[in-house]
Amino acid sequence: FVRELPLSTFPGVECRFYLLVFVKGARSEHSVLCNHDLEGKERMQVSTQLIRNHLRLDFAFYESVRDFEQLRSAVKGEWSTLADRCEIIRGRIASPEGARRGMHTTDYFDGVWYGNERHKSKRTDDPRFNIMSHDLLMSRVGRRCLLTCGRSRYSRGVPLSDCVICFRPSKPKDSIDLLFTIRVLFGSVLYQSQLVRGSGASFVKVHGFQTH
Repeated sequence: FVRELPLSTFPGVECRFYLLVFVKGARSEHSVLCNHDLEGKERMQVSTQLIRNHLRLDFAFYESVRDFEQLRSAVKGEWSTLADRCEIIRGRIASPEGARRGMHTTDYFDGVWYGNERHKSKRTDDPRFNIMSHDLLMSRVGRRCLLTCGRSRYSRGVPLSDCVICFRPSKPKDSIDLLFTIRVLFGSVLYQSQLVRGSGASFVKVHGFQTH
């Protein structure tokens, strides 16, 4: 049995904690995850192999996977992955240089990413990692990182820090449609738990987007 303790159980510690309960002598191919949000009133059996594949113990993750699969089967129409619609790129300039001369998480305000004076010293060996006019940007780290997808202003040619993910539409004219789709999906609690990782600080991986 796995019981996840509520967030902030220990004041000042932002990390996930789990209590693992083992039954002596028992043999099972499943673990039982207990939902701490409902004080253990809801439980879910998850195969040991699935836990090994994902290396996750949080109830919300497996609940999200289950519910989203039900949604996909209920909604008629063709589903495609983000990787089919756009190129997904993580910036290459590591901190602290990334924050000094590249588009960084500190450049996001109210749904828009802004270029500024410090970006005038922009330089990168690979122009592929410079911002194009139709790119969509999103923070890779932070509690609300999935809610930061937006377009950029005054930033054409600016390189990306490694804390920023770029969604580059296959067709520039599809930029707005892609932005709408990402904001709807990533803004849904149903979907967020699948992508956000980390036992303390929240972050997302490029690979997670490529397979969804």
